[in-house]
Amino acid sequence: MATMYPNQLYAQENYGERTVFDLLKTGVGAEQWHVLHSLNLSRHVYQQMGEIDFVVVVPGKGVLVLEVKGSDYVAFDGQRWIFGQGPNPLTKPISPFVQAKDNMISLRNYVGGQLSTLSGMAFGYCVVLPRCGRIRHPSPEWDAHHLITADDLARTPLPALLLKSLEAWRDNLRSSPSTSRWFQGNLPARQQAPQVVQLLRPRFEVFEPPSARAQRRDAELKRYSEEQFGALDSMSDNPRTLFLGPAGTGKTLLALEAARRALAQGKRVLLTCFNRALAERLRGQLEPDERLVVNTLQGHMMNVAGLTYDPNYDDAFWKQELPEKAIGVILNDTTGQYVFDEVIADEAQDLVREPFLDFLDLSTRNGLRGGSLRLFGDFDKQAIYAFDKAALDDLRRRRLDHFVRYRLYANCRNPRPIADRVTAWIKPDPGYTRVMRDEGFGPPQLLPYDDDDEQVEALAGALEDLAGRGVPLDDIVILSARARESCAGRLGAPWAERLTPLEESEPGKIRYTTIHKFKGLEAPVVILTDVDAKRLKGDRGLLYVGMTRALDRLVMLMDAEAVELLRQPQA
Repeated sequence: MATMYPNQLYAQENYGERTVFDLLKTGVGAEQWHVLHSLNLSRHVYQQMGEIDFVVVVPGKGVLVLEVKGSDYVAFDGQRWIFGQGPNPLTKPISPFVQAKDNMISLRNYVGGQLSTLSGMAFGYCVVLPRCGRIRHPSPEWDAHHLITADDLARTPLPALLLKSLEAWRDNLRSSPSTSRWFQGNLPARQQAPQVVQLLRPRFEVFEPPSARAQRRDAELKRYSEEQFGALDSMSDNPRTLFLGPAGTGKTLLALEAARRALAQGKRVLLTCFNRALAERLRGQLEPDERLVVNTLQGHMMNVAGLTYDPNYDDAFWKQELPEKAIGVILNDTTGQYVFDEVIADEAQDLVREPFLDFLDLSTRNGLRGGSLRLFGDFDKQAIYAFDKAALDDLRRRRLDHFVRYRLYANCRNPRPIADRVTAWIKPDPGYTRVMRDEGFGPPQLLPYDDDDEQVEALAGALEDLAGRGVPLDDIVILSARARESCAGRLGAPWAERLTPLEESEPGKIRYTTIHKFKGLEAPVVILTDVDAKRLKGDRGLLYVGMTRALDRLVMLMDAEAVELLRQPQA
C-alpha cells in the first residue's frame, strides 16, 4: 500500500484517475512508495502552468510521472488526439506521450534545482489507459514501457507494471553516454523519498494574524448577536419579559441593548447582575448616563443601604441582612431616587431569591407585577450558586408567573465544534437549534492528568503551545473549578510571571480566576483546570459554564477518571 497525497480523492475525479489511485493505494509491492495526485507545475518547460496526474516516488528506483486518460475510446486522426465518443469528444493537438514527457522534464528540472543531491535520480514517464486496449500501431513517439493499458492491468498489478516501466527508463539512462555520467541508480534512498514529497507538496502552517482574527471574530459576534435583537422587537409590547436560553445565546448582549433602548425612551434604568466582573463589563459597554445605574445587585443594595464592604460579612449578611437593610431605606425614602422606570437583570437565575425579589419589587416603578422588567437567564444548567433546581423553579413560578417567557435557542458565541461537545457532554435543556459560528479551532482539547504535578506540567505545555501559535497572552483565560489552590497558582517560571488575577487584569498577561467568577463573560481562549471526577458525578453545571465561555479555543485539564466519565453517556 502506497502513501497517497492526498489520502483520498474528491468525488468529481474521473474514472481513470480514481482507478489508478485505488490500484496504487491498495496495490501489493508499493508499500514504501509515495504517490502525489494532481500536482500543479508553476514552472513548465512549454506552458505557463502544467498539471501532472500522478507522481510516483519509488525509493531506490526513481520517479515516474503518469498521464492518465480515463476515456473508453482513444484515437488519432492525423491532426488531433480524440478522447471519448459522441458528439463532443475531448480533442487535443498534443499527444499524451508528449504531455507526459514535458511534465517529466519540468519536474526533473525543478527537483534537481532545489535538491542537488537528487540531481542524479532517474525520472521517467508513462501513459495509463485503464479502459482501453493496447495500441497496435507502432510509432517512434513511444516505446512499450511508455504505455500501460487495460489489457496490461488485467494480467499484472499496476505496481509491477510501473516498476517495469521505471526499470526500462533506468536501463536507458545507464546505456546512454550523455546520461550514464551523472545517473545514480540508488536514488532516492528510502529516507530521501519523504524529502521529495515535502519539496513537491510541502506541509506548512500559516496562521491568521491575531489582530485580523480578533477583528473578524468581533465583527462576526456583533453580526450574529444583532440577529438576536429581534427577540426584543418581538417583546416590545410586553413590559415584563423573561428571556430564557442556554449559554451563548446572546442574553448579555440583549440586556445591554434593552438598556440602550430604555435610555433612548427617557427612562431611568437599573441594569444589574450577580457577578462583579460581569457588572464591570456591562458598565464598560454603555455610555455614562445619570439616569443609568449598572452594578451587581448586592453592590447596588450596599449603596442604597449606605454600607461599605467588610470582610467579616458572612453568607447570612449577603443573602438576608443586606436586602432587609436596603428594603428599609427604600420604604422610608420619599424622593423616589431608588425607584427605576425599567429594571434589567442579566444572569437572572442567580438573583431569584425571596429577599432579592422583594428588593427588586420595591425598586421597580409599579412593582414586579405592574412594572417594566427584562430578565435574562438560564435556569437549567447555569444556576451554580448552591441552588436547589426544584426550589428555584418553584420560586420562579410563584414570583414570576406574570412574566411573558421568550425562548432563545441560537448559539451565537461558541464555534460549532465546541457547541457540539457541550450538547453531547452536558445536554442543556433546551438545547441549541442552531449554531451560528461554524469556524473555530476544533473540538475541546482534553488533557488528562493523574496528579497535581502532572496537571501543572500539562498546563505549562498548553500555554507553550498557544504562545507558539501566536495567540496573544491576554486572549487566554485560565478558569479553575476550585476556589483555592488552583493549578494556575502552582505554575513556575516563566508562566508565573505572565499571570494576572482577573480583578487586576494587565495588558499582555494571562488572566486567571474561578469558573464562578467568570460567569457571564467570555474569552477567545479558555483553559479549564482542576476538573475531577467527583465534580462530574453530580451536576455538570459548573463544567457547562466553563466550556461555554470560549470564543475560539477550549482546553480542558481533567483527571483521567473524569475524562472517562465525560465520555460516557449522561443519564
